[in-house]
Amino acid sequence: MKPSLLLQAVREVSLLANNVHPETVSQRVFDATAEQHKHEPQFADLPLARDIARKLKYSWPTVLEIAHSPLKTQTRRLGQLTAEAEQDWLTPERIAYALTLVAHRLNLPSVSQAQYETAREKLLAQNRANWLHGGRLKLPTVAQIRAVMRTEIYGTDRRGTPTAGSWSRALELAGLQTKAVSKMKNPARNPIDLLERCYDAHGFQATSQEARDFAKANNIPYSRGPGKPWREWVQEWKTKRKERGLPVPDRPPPRKLKPDYTLNIGAGLPDEHRQGSWADPNECITIIISYLTQTPSSEHATMSRYAAWAKKQPHAPDPATFKRHGGWDQLREQAHQRILKPDSDLDG
Repeated sequence: MKPSLLLQAVREVSLLANNVHPETVSQRVFDATAEQHKHEPQFADLPLARDIARKLKYSWPTVLEIAHSPLKTQTRRLGQLTAEAEQDWLTPERIAYALTLVAHRLNLPSVSQAQYETAREKLLAQNRANWLHGGRLKLPTVAQIRAVMRTEIYGTDRRGTPTAGSWSRALELAGLQTKAVSKMKNPARNPIDLLERCYDAHGFQATSQEARDFAKANNIPYSRGPGKPWREWVQEWKTKRKERGLPVPDRPPPRKLKPDYTLNIGAGLPDEHRQGSWADPNECITIIISYLTQTPSSEHATMSRYAAWAKKQPHAPDPATFKRHGGWDQLREQAHQRILKPDSDLDG
C-alpha cells in the first residue's frame, strides 16, 4: 500500500476509534478498530499499526500527527520519506561531483544551499531538453545531501538529529570553500537578509527571536528597522524567493524539528562582526548558551573553561564582562534555564 493511502487509512480508522482526539489513539486500539472494519474494501489489507510506523519510518504518534495534518504537510513529509528511500544511489562521490559541477558552472569557489538548488534546477531542465526521452543527469537535492552528511557526522539521520555542519561537510568532500561565497557584499541590515542567511545555514524558516539568536551567535550585524511587523518582513522574503525560483517554506518547523539557532556555525561573513559593548545581558547569555551546548556532558562548565573557550571564538566576551550583569554564576544559571525551557515565539 502506498504511503499516501496508508496515511489516509490511518486518518479514517483513528477517527472511527476516537472522533474527538484521533491523534491519541494507541496502536492496540487502532488495530482493534481496523479489525472491526476489515470487511470494508479500503481497510481489507491494512497492516498493523506497528508495521505502518515501520514502513513510514516514523514513530506511531508521529504517524498519527502526519495523518491528521494538512495535505501540504503530508506531501512534504512523504517527500522526505521518498528522499530517504533514494539515498542508496547517493554516495559521497556523487555529492562531491554534484557540488563541483554547480560551483564550476557558477564560477565560484563555493556554493550556498540556495545557489546550489537554483543551479541544480537549471541544469536538470537543460538536460531534460537535450534528451528526447527525459534527462540522464541525476543531481541530489539539498535535503538529500544534508541527510547523507548528517548520517556521516552524527551516525544517524533520525528526526531531531542536528543539522549544523552538514552543508560544510559536503563542501569539504567536494574540495570547495566551507564558507559559501555570498552575493551580498554588505552585512545583514534587515530581516530579509537575515532570514535568507538563516535559511541558507539551517534549511528552515526562522521566527523573529530565532533570527536574533542566529545573528548574535554568528556575530552578524543586524537591525530590524522601524515601523514594520515581522510577518510583513517574512512575506516580503518569501515573495523574493518565489520570484527567484527558490523553494519557499510554509512556516517555521515544529519545535521538535527546530535546529539550535544559538550555536555559532560559522555563518558570519569574513570581515563582518557585531559591534557591541556587551551591555545587553541577553547577548552575554546567548554566548554562554553556545558555550554550554558545546561542552561535553562529562565536563563541568566553569568560568575558567569558558575563558579558554572564549579565546578561540571570534567575538566572545571575556568573563570579566559578566560582572556588570551579576557575574558568571548568575548568567550561567540563566543560560542553563533557557536551554531547559526556551521561550515560546509565535511571531513567525
